[in-house]
Formats: sequence, structure tokens, C-alpha cells
Amino acid sequence: MKTCFKCGVCKPLDAFHVHKQMKDGRLNKCGECTVKDVNEWRLKNKGCRQREHERNRAKKGIRPREQYLRERKENSPFQTVEQQKAHRCYLSSRYRGRKNNASPNWLTDQDKQDIKYHYNIAAYFTWLSGGFVQHHVDHIVPLQGKEVCGLHVPWNLQVLIASDNLRKSNKLIDM
Repeated sequence: MKTCFKCGVCKPLDAFHVHKQMKDGRLNKCGECTVKDVNEWRLKNKGCRQREHERNRAKKGIRPREQYLRERKENSPFQTVEQQKAHRCYLSSRYRGRKNNASPNWLTDQDKQDIKYHYNIAAYFTWLSGGFVQHHVDHIVPLQGKEVCGLHVPWNLQVLIASDNLRKSNKLIDM
């Protein structure tokens, strides 16, 4: 048992906050009184905690969000929304180009239909899950692997859950 110097009530030791520098290892003020005092101090000193956070961020070299976003926009190579969209289209067209270059000339019309079938199956599985589980068409032997490069042909395609496909990346997984 210990008596709180603030409210004068005798309370059990676990009602007091831990304080290693005190003789008995507990603060002389009970938890309730401590919480009241802290809340009163915060009401009297509004903005003090925010200023403290700003000082700590300045010490660590962390810029405020507004400044970061402004600098990012100023230093962006794409000044307009149209330029950003054009860049995204450029990236997706690069992927389509790689895929088209990996499609051999000797593919028959039936093979091309089989490739579309894989993509339709992936879309169907995604639809079956209500859009909660995305499915991708994966190249078993990647189009741009480190050891070997595959082709965009039906027997090199498989339907995978998106998270598994992204985890696999462009690795060749031995079965």
C-alpha cells in the first residue's frame, strides 16, 4: 500500500505508475491523479506536443508532408496529368511489346485462341471470387528470366492467384 501525495488516498502499489528512480520503484502520485494532471497540462499548453513533434522531425531531417508533396511535384519529370498518363501507357506498351516479341510467328490461330482462353479463365476466377481474389496469367518460363527466356505460347501459360504470381516475379520455379 502507498499513499498518493496529491489526493492523499492510500492505494495498492499497482495503482501507481512505475518509476525506476523512486525508492520503491513507483511514482508518488497515483495513476488517476497523474492522468488528470497530464490532461490539464495538455489543455493549458495546446500545440506544445505538435511543436515537439515538429522539432523532432526537423532533427531527423523529415520534411512536413505538404513540403514533401510540393517538392515532389516541382521535381517531377511529368508536369501534367496527361504526361503521367502517357508515361503509364508507355510502360504498359513496353510490356505488351515484350510479350508480342516473345510470340513466335509459327503460332496457329488455335494457339492464339488458347492464349485468350487462359486470360478469360483468369478473369472468370476473379469474377467468381467477387473481385476479392485477383488472378493473373503467368508465364511458367519467364519472358525475361536470368537463366532462360520463355515464349508467349499457350503451353507456357498458367493461371495463378495474383499474390503468388507477384511473389514468383520472373523466376523459373522447378517443379
